[in-house]
Amino acid sequence: MIIELRLATKDLDGPTIAEIYLKSFHTTLPSITLAHSDDECRQHFSTTVIDDYETWSVVVDDEIVGFLALSSGHIDHLYLHPDWTGNGIGQRCIELAKHRRPEGIELWAFAINEGARRFYERHGFVAKYFGDGRDNEEGEPDVLYAWAPERYRAEP
Repeated sequence: MIIELRLATKDLDGPTIAEIYLKSFHTTLPSITLAHSDDECRQHFSTTVIDDYETWSVVVDDEIVGFLALSSGHIDHLYLHPDWTGNGIGQRCIELAKHRRPEGIELWAFAINEGARRFYERHGFVAKYFGDGRDNEEGEPDVLYAWAPERYRAEP
């Protein structure tokens, strides 16, 4: 299996990225109701996310199976199609994010998403803040995670 990470383009990747987001979210977090309709999410992910973020498509054997979207100091989105989890693809995305943001990076995860939280913690992210949901559109409790390279970590 050859995993390719390449910059996403609206025309080539946009619609597939949107569908991966919806499939992943609905499969992984069925108890959370999205704040926007599926069609609004399709529009947002196939255009705005690619335009406004550094968005990478994850391609395996010419098939887009996931994506990573970065802003200045955040992983804003990391989603894989549910059929492709557990193959080291998420780890490759985290490695790319750390490489692209070597000074450190933060991300938000829903508190209920235990699998994602374990994944991020395994990759060196530390919980910094626990929110009660009032600051996200879904109104769900969330966790702010942060990763910093060794040279920036505080001594215990």
